Amino acid sequence: GVYRVIDEDRLALCHAHIRRDIFRLSEAGGVAGEHGKDLLKLHQAIFTCIEQYRATECSFQEFRAQLHPTYQQFEKAIDQGVESRNRLVKKLCKGLRRRW
Repeated sequence: GVYRVIDEDRLALCHAHIRRDIFRLSEAGGVAGEHGKDLLKLHQAIFTCIEQYRATECSFQEFRAQLHPTYQQFEKAIDQGVESRNRLVKKLCKGLRRRW
């Protein structure tokens, strides 16, 4: 698409696009669908933490401590996807790993 003409270092993460791509994977069925559902749950959990942080008066350090385990699980799921034998999972997770 159009993003190929823009230097990757100049692109920002768009979580709406990430969520859209993960959602599509979750609808694929089989191994791809299961991995997509796992990624989708973790991605949503990250944003739940962010929303909770915004709604409370906890410190940024407390927020980071709360977010860290979910963030690590998301990264682990991406890494597992990069090693997947499933072409759809591998492609999405390689793209996420480059940008995440």
